[in-house]
Amino acid sequence: MAQKGVAVDGHLYIDKAISLGANTIVCETIPEAKKDGVTYVQVEDTNIALAIIEANFYDKPSRKIP
Repeated sequence: MAQKGVAVDGHLYIDKAISLGANTIVCETIPEAKKDGVTYVQVEDTNIALAIIEANFYDKPSRKIP
């Protein structure tokens, strides 16, 4: 997940993430130099996308709160 932060843009670390084994990149801006074997998912807002991905991965835990 390449999130834009207050001080640093996570998009700057896409290549590092790939070198460490990432094979899917969720980002707001697709890099010009794409790597073979990597899936790029462009979203409008990575913060919202992260929340949705996490909720689904953990089987929507907030629904279990009374």
